[in-house]
Amino acid sequence: MDAVITDYLDLLDRQRETAFTAVSSLPAEKVWRKPAPKAWCIGEILDHNTRVFASFFPFVLRAWKAQQR
Repeated sequence: MDAVITDYLDLLDRQRETAFTAVSSLPAEKVWRKPAPKAWCIGEILDHNTRVFASFFPFVLRAWKAQQR
């Protein structure tokens, strides 16, 4: 895999671990409590980011490989 992709993936892994470490000491009710009626809670934000990355990454990887040809 290209060094640029590897560096980027390593950065994303570090950011993900930092976020999970930051919320690991919070009780579950705080992670999943909405701060306002139409606002997202911490858990929803983390879940959304995880799902977006998981669904978008395969496309980016295919596009990167196609560009390399």
